[in-house]
Amino acid sequence: MVGWVGEGRDNTLEFTGVTVATDGRYEVTVHYVTSDRRTAAVEVNGGFAQFLEFPATGSWDRIGSVKVTLTLRAGANTIEFGNRRNWAPDFDRLTLTG
Repeated sequence: MVGWVGEGRDNTLEFTGVTVATDGRYEVTVHYVTSDRRTAAVEVNGGFAQFLEFPATGSWDRIGSVKVTLTLRAGANTIEFGNRRNWAPDFDRLTLTG
């Protein structure tokens, strides 16, 4: 679990080596925890993708998930989460379906 993401421009979390066989749009499930609603910006390979909303999971011990469709390139990709003004949720893991 990774916490303390956000509340500043440089306080981000990068998932590196997210590898796919072909260019395309992929469904990514973000597993997280937060006791209150939070948001985060998502960037793929250094380019802005979108903002995500993370509903409260009920406690800091309960894992929730949100799905997002991201455009990935063949080979290794980097997916970065951050929030310049507020805290993002704590991140557990990503899962990818093609």
